[in-house]
Amino acid sequence: MRLAVFAFSRGGCATARRVTAALPEGEFACYTMERFQEPGFLPLDKAVYGACFSSMDALVFVGACGIAVREIAPYVQSKKTDPAVLCIDERGQFVIPLLSGHIGGANALAVRLAERLDATAVVTTATDVHGRFAVDAWAARQGCALSDMGLAKAVAAEILERDVPLCSQFPITGALPEGTCAGESGALGIFIGWRVRSPFTRTLRLIPRVLHVGIGCRRGTAAEAVEAAVEAAV
Repeated sequence: MRLAVFAFSRGGCATARRVTAALPEGEFACYTMERFQEPGFLPLDKAVYGACFSSMDALVFVGACGIAVREIAPYVQSKKTDPAVLCIDERGQFVIPLLSGHIGGANALAVRLAERLDATAVVTTATDVHGRFAVDAWAARQGCALSDMGLAKAVAAEILERDVPLCSQFPITGALPEGTCAGESGALGIFIGWRVRSPFTRTLRLIPRVLHVGIGCRRGTAAEAVEAAVEAAV
């Protein structure tokens, strides 16, 4: 994992060093202002935030949440592509995931960091707070693509009220995730598999990345024709 850490005080630099030590598996770039410059830190200027937002897996701000919010605001685009963004107070007491908690892994990273820093992870996403199945986080961990982000949000809202039916192209062993139940019909549900199936009126498909498509075609073939051929084969 590639991480950028931003510190805004001498105390923040000390906590930044604790962060890098807590995640020895990470590849770090640490930044601070010129007046706090010390070995291991790069100079921090406004252009750095945008560059890191597009190239890093996670951004960690050691300082106030407001600083992080203001600096990342111009670059936020999509839950599917935004990196994890976390904020840690200068003393390293609280680790707060701010952006991309599920797909980007900010929630899981916050919990891991809190354990290693002897801090408290402040996770606020509703499914996590209630211990319910977070479909987008699960899909990211399993390397699955979500067929529709709008349906993913609908499932997240529904699962807070009642169990959502789930079925799979593959055998399911063990207990189902909290907030789901076995089923193949209903107004809204989850289907796991690469086949194009819609067992529910509104079906959120979790698609494992197990297929490879080799395509040969004549020059000038329309993209729509290629897409239709692939869908027909599936």
